[in-house]
Amino acid sequence: MVNYRGIFLSFLFVLSSIMVLGQGIPVGTWRSHFSYSQGLHLTSGNEIIFCAAINGLFNVANNSTEIMDKNVGLSGVSVTALTFLNDLEVLILGYEDGTIDFVFSDEVVPILAIKNANIISERGINDLTRNNDLIYVATDMGIAVLNLSLNEVIDFYREIGPDGAPVIVKDLMLFNDSLFAVTDLGIIAANTESNLLDFNNWYLYQETAGFHSTQLFLMDNQLKVLADGFISSKITSSWDTLMILPEGINHIASFGGNVYALSDATIYQIIGDEMVVVADDSFSAGNELIVLENEFWIADSMEGLVNIKNGITQVFKPQGPIDDVISKLDVVSGAVYGFHAPDPELSNTVNTIGYSIFDGNQWSTNRVADFENISGAISYQDKIFLSSHGYGLYNLTDDNIVLPELLNGAVVTDMAVAEDLLWVTRYSSTTPLGSFDGIDMDFLSSSQLATSNPLSLDVGLGPVLYMRRGGGDNYGLVAYDPFDNYTTVFNINDGLPSSRINDFQVNLDNEVWLATDEGLAYFPRASSLADVQAYPPYFENEILFENEIVNAITFDGGNRLWLGTERGVWAFSESIQTMIHHFTAENSFLPSNHIEKLTYDGKTGALFVLTDKGLVSYQTNSSAPLEANVDVKIYPNPIREDYAGELVITGLVANASVKFTTIEGFILDEIQANGSTASWDLTKFNGERLANGIYLVFASGRDGEETFVGKFAILR
Repeated sequence: MVNYRGIFLSFLFVLSSIMVLGQGIPVGTWRSHFSYSQGLHLTSGNEIIFCAAINGLFNVANNSTEIMDKNVGLSGVSVTALTFLNDLEVLILGYEDGTIDFVFSDEVVPILAIKNANIISERGINDLTRNNDLIYVATDMGIAVLNLSLNEVIDFYREIGPDGAPVIVKDLMLFNDSLFAVTDLGIIAANTESNLLDFNNWYLYQETAGFHSTQLFLMDNQLKVLADGFISSKITSSWDTLMILPEGINHIASFGGNVYALSDATIYQIIGDEMVVVADDSFSAGNELIVLENEFWIADSMEGLVNIKNGITQVFKPQGPIDDVISKLDVVSGAVYGFHAPDPELSNTVNTIGYSIFDGNQWSTNRVADFENISGAISYQDKIFLSSHGYGLYNLTDDNIVLPELLNGAVVTDMAVAEDLLWVTRYSSTTPLGSFDGIDMDFLSSSQLATSNPLSLDVGLGPVLYMRRGGGDNYGLVAYDPFDNYTTVFNINDGLPSSRINDFQVNLDNEVWLATDEGLAYFPRASSLADVQAYPPYFENEILFENEIVNAITFDGGNRLWLGTERGVWAFSESIQTMIHHFTAENSFLPSNHIEKLTYDGKTGALFVLTDKGLVSYQTNSSAPLEANVDVKIYPNPIREDYAGELVITGLVANASVKFTTIEGFILDEIQANGSTASWDLTKFNGERLANGIYLVFASGRDGEETFVGKFAILR
C-alpha cells in the first residue's frame, strides 16, 4: 500500500528540520491558523479519515491528525465535496470556487475548467459521483463530467431543467441505467446512454419540486431521497413518502447493507419504517456521517471530527483558534491573542465565550467565567488586562473584574498605554474615553471628545491619542491631547479620502496612517495638532490606492508599509518608492484576496493576515527595532544542500548596516536590517550564488557604535 500520508508529512518534516537547525521559522514561510472546530464533510480511504472544515482540511490516521493546506499543494481551503477512490489511491477535492484537486501520494493535480468557465454564476462543487472512468460533478451551474484517465473535464450539462432552464445541482446518484440529480427545481433524471447535453432527455419529477431534497441514497435496493422532514422512495415513475422523520436529519450513510441517519445530536439506524437510536449525547451539531465496521465518524460543527467506537467518544481536530471569524488580534507578552467579539456596529446581542492564544508554535483556548465577548488584551503595569463588549475590563493576572461599579455593561472597543495610564474606549457611551492608573479611572465626556462611538485607539511618541469613530458619529478620526485637553476631528475636509476609516496606525516615524474606503492618507506628525492636514501617499507618481477600498494597515520592524485590500496583501518600502510584495490567493498561500486585518508580531517578525476565509501568517525578514545588539544569531548555520531559503541574522541593533565578505575580506554584498532582523538571498553583487565555504558577517549601527562580527558556512 502506498504511504498516502507522505505528501502531507513531507513538508512538515522539512519545516521542522529547518526550525531545529536555525531556531526560527524561515523567512517567506506561510502558516495556516484555521479553526477546525466546524467539521462539514467527510470521506475515507486507505484507513484514513478526511474531514473538511469551513476553511480547512485535515485527516486522521492511527489516532493522529494532520493538516492539509496549500503548503502540501492544495489549491484552496473551502472544500465543499470530497471522495477517495481506493483503486486509484487518489483523494478528489471540490472547492467553493469550482476548483477540483486530484491529490495523489506524490503530487496534486488541479482541474480549473469549472473555476475558469466564462459563465456568470456561482460554481461551487456540491457532490462527486463515480461511473467507471468518469466522475459526475454536481455544481452550482449544472453537472460537469471528469475523465479520470485524462484528469480533465470532458463535458458540462448546464441548462438541463425544463425548457432548458439552468439548475443548481446539489447531489447525484447512479441508479440502474440513469443518473439522478437533486436540483433547486426538484429531482431530475436521464438515461446515461442518452445525449445528456439535451435538456429534452432529462425528466423532472414534478412532485419533488417542494421536497427541499438534500441527498439521494439506496435502501433495500430502492432509490430514496432525504427531504425536509421525511424520506421519499421512488416507486416506478413517481416518488412517495416512505416515512416521516422524528427530527431534522442532516445526512444518510450506509455500511454492510445497513442504513444510518444523522441528526444534530443522534445517530439512528433505519430498519424498515422505523428509526432506532444507536448513538446520542456524544455530539451536538452533526453534519455528515461515515460508518466503518463498529465505529462512527461524525463531522460536527462544534467539535470538528467525532469518533464513537464501542461506546467511547473521541474528538479529533488540529489545534487552532476558536473560530475563523476573528474580531481582533493583539500581540501581548510574546503571544498572539485572537478575539471573537461581536461587531458593536452591527449587533451586541450574541455572546461569544472565550478567546484564542498562539504562543508561536500552537494555539490554545481560554475562558473567563462571567466575562464574555472578550474584545482585546494589553499589558499594563506588568499585568494583562482583557476588554469586553458588554462586560467592561478584566485583570487577567489578578483574576478580577476592574471597577465593576464604573464599567458594568461597558462595550470596551480598544485599549492603549500612554503617559503611564491605561486608556480605554467605550462604544455607545456618554463617557467614551477612560484613563486608568491601576486603582481608579477618570472619564471624558462625548461632548469633550466629539464622539460617542470610538472603535479603535492608537497613540504615537507624544501625548496625542487618536480614535477611529463609528458610523453613529458619521465616521472620521478624533485626536485628543490630554496635556492641553484639546480635541480635533478630522474628516474629508481635512484631506481624508473618505470619512469611513477602516483601520489606522501610528508608525515608527510618528506618522498617522489611515486606511479608508477610498484609499490612503497620512498625517506627518502624530504628536502635534497644530496645522494638521492629511496627505495622500504617492507610488510611481500616482496616488497610492486612490478610490480603492483599503481594509487594513500595519508597519513592520523596518517601518515598511503593509496593506490589506480586496486584491490581497501589499508591502512597500519605508519610503514607499518600492513595492516589495503583492500577495494574492493565486500566487501565494493566501486563502482569499479579501483581507480584513493585519497584525504584526515585532518579536518574531510574523505578519498575521486575517481574510474572510480564515487566518494565515507570513514570516517577514524583520523584527521590532532594538537599541543594541542582543543575542545575535545567524541561521541556518551551516547551510546545507536541502535548504533553499535566505540567511537570517536576528538580534541586531535597529536598522543595522550588514556586510557579507569572504574570509579574505572581499565584500560580497551589503544590506540593511529591517528593524533588528536582516536576511540575505546568498547572492553576490554580480548575481552569482555563493559557493561552498566559510563567510563573514559584519554589522554596525547607524552611529557606528554597535558592531557585530560573525561567520557562517555553506556545505552543499
